Amino acid sequence: MNVAEPMHESKDRIAPAEKTTSAARHALIVLGMHRSGTSALTGSLQLLGCSAPAHEMAPHEQNPKGFFESVPIVELNDRILAASGQKWRDWTAPPEMRLPNSLETEFLEHAKTLLSAEFGSAPVFALKDPRMCRLLPFWLKAFEASDIAPVVVHIHRSPHEVARSLETRNQMTVSYGYLLWMTHVLQAEVDSRGLPRCFVSFTHLLRDPVGTLERIESRLPLRFARTPADARDDLKAFLDSGLRHYAADPDAELPRLIRDVLETLERWEKSGEDKRGRIALDLARAAYFALLAESPDGDTDSLSRALDHIGTVETDATQEVVNMKKMTKPELIKLAASLQEANLALRKSTEENQDKIAKKSAKIAELGTCIEQRDRELASLGQMVTQAEDIADDLETRLAEQTRLSHKLSDTLASLSRQKDELAAEKSALISEQDDVRQRAEALERENGELHALVARVEGQRKALENENGELHALVARVEGQRQTLENENGELHALVAKVEDQRQVLERENGELHALVARIEDQRQKIANSTIWRATKPLRKTMNLFRGSKSG
Repeated sequence: MNVAEPMHESKDRIAPAEKTTSAARHALIVLGMHRSGTSALTGSLQLLGCSAPAHEMAPHEQNPKGFFESVPIVELNDRILAASGQKWRDWTAPPEMRLPNSLETEFLEHAKTLLSAEFGSAPVFALKDPRMCRLLPFWLKAFEASDIAPVVVHIHRSPHEVARSLETRNQMTVSYGYLLWMTHVLQAEVDSRGLPRCFVSFTHLLRDPVGTLERIESRLPLRFARTPADARDDLKAFLDSGLRHYAADPDAELPRLIRDVLETLERWEKSGEDKRGRIALDLARAAYFALLAESPDGDTDSLSRALDHIGTVETDATQEVVNMKKMTKPELIKLAASLQEANLALRKSTEENQDKIAKKSAKIAELGTCIEQRDRELASLGQMVTQAEDIADDLETRLAEQTRLSHKLSDTLASLSRQKDELAAEKSALISEQDDVRQRAEALERENGELHALVARVEGQRKALENENGELHALVARVEGQRQTLENENGELHALVAKVEDQRQVLERENGELHALVARIEDQRQKIANSTIWRATKPLRKTMNLFRGSKSG
């Protein structure tokens, strides 16, 4: 595989990771929040030659072009979340998810089986499920056990667009959507560090699909089987404007912390990762999950407003630098002394805390077994809660269906009542027509009697025809015998004709010879008649003829 060259735009720029591996296969993992364009990106990657799963989720009105997700892998991800007492729509997820060892081993074996069943021996395949934003550490273990090298593409979309889409599809409030966006984006970013990865946006994918996909190929250690330029027409047909149901509201004001995170992602999309952005995201993640920990059952609107008052240290540190530049030298010396005293106090406090930590370590070790048992119980309870929620959702669906059927039944009864009145009117009309039908039936009976008589006559004629047909068959047999006799006589006649023809040809030859002889005799006669002797002996011949005549008399 060709590895993209590191970029050097800035001293704190982070070069693309080059994880050394002997794996001959690559999993191109698409990470992104729900409704962020993950389906559009995965479908585009498949157009460039990335293999699709064997059991791909069918298209739906929400995603008419397709979801491009593996159905059994999505089901496994839901099971893993349920085992941790969570669902995909939970924004209160902790930064780390833990499973009992036995359960994690079971899930890992199942994941390895699914990777083989869904993608076979494909050298490069695209794997997409927004749940993987929170389950990436688990899947990295499955890839390593399957000798598959993972590479990552992060795709983001305006949090306002995502929240509006979730509001329509899942009836979530905009504030709820903001929190869910933060949970997925921040967790996916930190868990994918150290892997070959790049960042793109849904907006630029729709606006310039060829350029976006070329940038992905240049920043990841792989090459697509088909270049984005060669697939330009197919990409244009696939990524139509209908895929974007919501556009960002220019007047929508994002909470400050969310805005800071989005700005970092957009900068990384344009020029690659940098250390400054990582520090900003680390601080944003710490502040965000600390806020959730302080208010685990907090109102989403209140939490969203609280995010507007929290900024990353990147913004705050910039202001501190500006303030320090305005300070005089004595003020700076005084500030340094204060910092030194604070540092000594902090060191003393740290030593005291280390003693306390050492004393509590033993107790923590004792509690380890209890915690593991509790985790197993919580996992089991989480599965039960998930099943109960699924049952509740199913009951709500059934109730809605029953209500719909009740309304439909009322409409049907009203329709049947109208049909009953119409049938009563038709019944009166039918009764009035019954006499006419009876009269027509009597007429038909009379016609039926005449028809039977006619059938009897026809039957007599048929029998007579059958007799005549027998005689005709006998006549045909006699004619056939005579035909055979004539054919025999005709053969004899042909033989006789052949003999006569032979005799005719003989007579013609003899006649020809006779004509030739007569011609020679006539020629000789003419010669004699024209000769002098013949003329001189004419009186003598005449006398001789007279003599012969008198003698014969």
